[in-house]
Amino acid sequence: MGSEEDIRGKTVKRKGPRLQLTSLPTVPVGFKGFQNLKSTYLADTNITDDGLQHLMSNCSVLEFLGIAGCAMLTTLQISHPSNTLKHLHVYDCCLLQGMELNFGLVRLEYRGLPIVLSPPGTLLLTNMCIKLEGICTSLEYIFTKLRDNVPRLEVLNLKCQEYKMTTLPGKLHEFVYLKHLILELTFESCQRGKTDILQFACLLVAAPSLEKLEFHMWLRWGRERYRAEDGSLRSLPSQPHSHLRSVDITGFYGEKDRLELVLHILRDSVALESMKVDPSPVVAADVNRLGGLGSMHVPHFVDGYEVALEFLCSRDRRNVVHGASPDIIERARRGSSPLSPRNSSAKASWQRVKRVKRLSRPSSSRGAS
Repeated sequence: MGSEEDIRGKTVKRKGPRLQLTSLPTVPVGFKGFQNLKSTYLADTNITDDGLQHLMSNCSVLEFLGIAGCAMLTTLQISHPSNTLKHLHVYDCCLLQGMELNFGLVRLEYRGLPIVLSPPGTLLLTNMCIKLEGICTSLEYIFTKLRDNVPRLEVLNLKCQEYKMTTLPGKLHEFVYLKHLILELTFESCQRGKTDILQFACLLVAAPSLEKLEFHMWLRWGRERYRAEDGSLRSLPSQPHSHLRSVDITGFYGEKDRLELVLHILRDSVALESMKVDPSPVVAADVNRLGGLGSMHVPHFVDGYEVALEFLCSRDRRNVVHGASPDIIERARRGSSPLSPRNSSAKASWQRVKRVKRLSRPSSSRGAS
């Protein structure tokens, strides 16, 4: 039994015959393959495109292939009709420009520059975890690189850095089977107009069967929280979504475009059962544990909490919204770690504060909501 790290840094154990190669200059001419090999991992080898294709064609029962730091690969071709490969991990192959994948692949993990997936036909891939390096926004990748190549996709975990706004196509491609979407995004600019998080509302239209949405954000340099005197909130035309039941939003600092997106999701998700809105940035969790967020970010945790209470309470008619416990916010004010536990007590505490908030509003205001 062997093990290797996945894209999230977690160790994955695999059973059955397994080979890990760290040096493979060329595949021998008389190579007959490994007839019983089900798992192989190529780490920092100088194998070529042809060498890898020859290796793959002679491993007839291979189900897992991991490739990391193979600097000579430019095109990954594993599209042989009899290929049994189910799981593919590709990390940090700096010259890789494209991948031709086989029909039966069900899970792909990839870390590197944006590349095009080129299946020979209808790809059965249902689960993808992608960490993009370089300048490419998440929406740009979804609607230009994925598109028709993964029609059966059910779970997508996409991690990238957002530098700019995306010019969306006039007609959005639909991912009709997508049920679980996880976005882990770091926004690099604090300037207004550089990014607009309300753009992500288009994903509800593009994924009509979506059941669970996780939106984990971190803005390295926070903007000012929204206040009523900042002007009216934008509201997009309503397009009700009938399948989305669970929404988990972290890194909510209370900026205007973040609030507009949350309100849009709350309004249009007619089957919504739970929406968690938390100022703690899960994307920056490792930095936070090391003390890297510092006191500079503490006001943003408090801002996010207060904006959620002030502007979401009156819109939450179904009582589905919950967030960080007030205890967590008090810890943030004192300079302690603000990362909140995801448990029922935090939810119950949030609900108590919401009830007090509602009761403290004038009766005319409550009736208007």
